[in-house]
Amino acid sequence: MNHSRFYLFLVLLCFGMAAGTLLHAIQPPPGFNDKTVKELLPLLDSPDIETRKNATAGISWQLEQNEISLTNIEPTVIKATLSKTLSLFEHEENRVVRLGCVAILLNLDAWTNTVQPLTQTTDDKNYFVRVRAITALLDVSRNHHEQLSTNVILRLEDCLKSTNDTEVLWQAAFVAGESGAKELLPLLQNLLQNPSSKVRQYASEAIGKLSH
Repeated sequence: MNHSRFYLFLVLLCFGMAAGTLLHAIQPPPGFNDKTVKELLPLLDSPDIETRKNATAGISWQLEQNEISLTNIEPTVIKATLSKTLSLFEHEENRVVRLGCVAILLNLDAWTNTVQPLTQTTDDKNYFVRVRAITALLDVSRNHHEQLSTNVILRLEDCLKSTNDTEVLWQAAFVAGESGAKELLPLLQNLLQNPSSKVRQYASEAIGKLSH
């Protein structure tokens, strides 16, 4: 695991369990932690929400473990995982499952470039999912030496100005600081007046990064 991704995982760990899951892979419950990615894929079609939650966690976990151990995964399985994950994300109503899809795409990048698929997830209707997706995309884009697109920056801007959710705001402020997008400075300046000390702290740190 490269240093930038390890750093991202530490930051995401600090994000807490507000959505019931983390972007980095957490060990799934028994029955989902010992199955291969290929065995877990059909469970993404389950009508049961908990099964879909556990299946996305299991796939993300297995991808991360295989990356660490340098274990290869069949190209056909990678292709099927990408296709089914995007389809599930598009039609899924449960935000925890969608967060699980984002985690899969983050870890799947070790086998195939997921910049474009992750870019699609940054337009999520839920600001919490959106800011997590942008965080994952930022990490993957760095690995491929790409900049965040104008559309993604606009979506991040929306997170900074269109919600009063403290969890979304401080995470969005963190990502803004890492993005290098100086056009976000006015919105970050506004957050210095936010009632939450956590939001103010991350906004201040982001301003410092973008101002140098």
